[in-house]
Amino acid sequence: QLTKGSLAAAVTDFDRAINLNPNFPEAYLNRGTVQFALNRFEEALTNYQKVILLDPNRPDVYMNRGIAYLVLGRESEAANDFAKCLELDPSLKPTLDQRVKIAKKRLLGEMH
Repeated sequence: QLTKGSLAAAVTDFDRAINLNPNFPEAYLNRGTVQFALNRFEEALTNYQKVILLDPNRPDVYMNRGIAYLVLGRESEAANDFAKCLELDPSLKPTLDQRVKIAKKRLLGEMH
């Protein structure tokens, strides 16, 4: 079971990995994913954007960034990223649909 403490420690570990190799997209991707789990969505976006700069053909990263945009209420940017994700890998549509559904439920839960 991951706790907020272990997630925060993971961010620190990814910070170290990035300091050792600032051109390692997986470290940014993983740090962004952990930051998303910590509800640090803007920081997650920054990391996903760095991955896209380093490796622009990663459909999973467009999906992740789109989900972050979605929970931040930035629907048009989310839609653009979802379209790019599916352009790169149409087989991800079921996964994308499921993740969008979960993100929307999360948003509804926060509104109540």
